[in-house]
Amino acid sequence: ANPDPDAAAVYLDKANTMRPGVATTMTNLGNALLLKKVRTAGDSVKAKELFLEVTKLTPSSTEAWFNLGYASSRLADTPGAISAYRKAVEIDPKYARAQLNLGLALQKQNKLEDAAEALRQAAAQSPADAATWATLGTLELKRGDKAAAIDALETALKIEPNNYTALVNLGKAQADSGKFEAAAASYGKAADLPQEPGAAPDPSARYNQGFVLSKLGRTNDAIEAYEKSLVIKPTYFDALVNLGVLLFKQGKYPAAVERFSKATEIDPNADLAWSNLGAACKKNSDVPGAISAWRKAVALNPRDYSTLGFLANALMDKGELKGAIAIFTEMATLQPTRAEPLVAAGNAYQKLGNID
Repeated sequence: ANPDPDAAAVYLDKANTMRPGVATTMTNLGNALLLKKVRTAGDSVKAKELFLEVTKLTPSSTEAWFNLGYASSRLADTPGAISAYRKAVEIDPKYARAQLNLGLALQKQNKLEDAAEALRQAAAQSPADAATWATLGTLELKRGDKAAAIDALETALKIEPNNYTALVNLGKAQADSGKFEAAAASYGKAADLPQEPGAAPDPSARYNQGFVLSKLGRTNDAIEAYEKSLVIKPTYFDALVNLGVLLFKQGKYPAAVERFSKATEIDPNADLAWSNLGAACKKNSDVPGAISAWRKAVALNPRDYSTLGFLANALMDKGELKGAIAIFTEMATLQPTRAEPLVAAGNAYQKLGNID
């Protein structure tokens, strides 16, 4: 028969009323309340109260303390959950589930060292559990111990080679360690995994593959990875900008203009996208387009010295000398120890005939 915790809770509640104080009945009722398909906050509160009573009746029961910790975590009582899980592992240090949940609860409180130790104990007690190793690896990555993260995540992947989260986190740990070839392989394998039924498409693995490939100088491969991430999510802003930069470096200016333009449509307030669009337009012989893009960039970020320079020089070339002078003067104010904007302003004044 299929489990029916809702119906079970009704009968167990009657049994508990007729004969209170039976630890088994209270445990089963508490579990049924937590497993109900239609569950209220009151069900979780009642389950916690039941498990608390069970710990008084059977104080040496690891399961009783584990259940109390689980109910406490359901109620977002993280300190209570930690206390109960600690009691469970004090009674039985080899209780892997309690060690795992203790680690997760400690992580919620940002007690990362204690959390890592609990997860190491859990992994030691359940060495064939890929999920525990993957959780440990993710935590080690958060702690900044990249070597420990790689070791734990590789262990998880030996047990479960197609663990998407473990592959992505392994790629990050490898990239952070400067192991870009390995990171590209990990991200690529994650991106190649079949989509889980009903899961939202995730382009991040393919995007990250493109990022590390570009670090390796494998520009064509990086472009291909970014393009694939955009097939999954055409509005992926970072992928569009990074792809545009690589196309620009290859001299493919019309394609770069297309990507940067799309990025500005997605986020009109991104000054970097506008600045890059201006550079691509200029290389594509579209000076009016470049000036328009750079004007939008500096309107969003008036202290962007480089883009101010691009705009001022473009205005200078176009003969709009007064506009160029105003920008060169602003640049000199932003960086008063640099001579270039003053020289450029002087040249513009000279062209205007203003020798003084």
